Amino acid sequence: MSTPRSSPADVKSIVEDERETASYGPRRMAILVANDLQFGVARMFELLAETGDHREHRVVRSLEEALDWFRQVPATIPVPSLPQ
Repeated sequence: MSTPRSSPADVKSIVEDERETASYGPRRMAILVANDLQFGVARMFELLAETGDHREHRVVRSLEEALDWFRQVPATIPVPSLPQ
């Protein structure tokens, strides 16, 4: 299985897309990664995408970590439920 590769230009393009959706309102987005390389690229996105407009991004290494973060108060965005 190969690991997807992302260049700084790819990250910049994704950040621009993220900023264009600002009118969609506040939200939280967890970025789940499997290894250190993905973590570094996702952190680059997290830092570049920070706009201060009630949208939060967090890079996590496990689903449990993501759900714990979603449940933290004050959560201005509903926590999604997982299928049983």
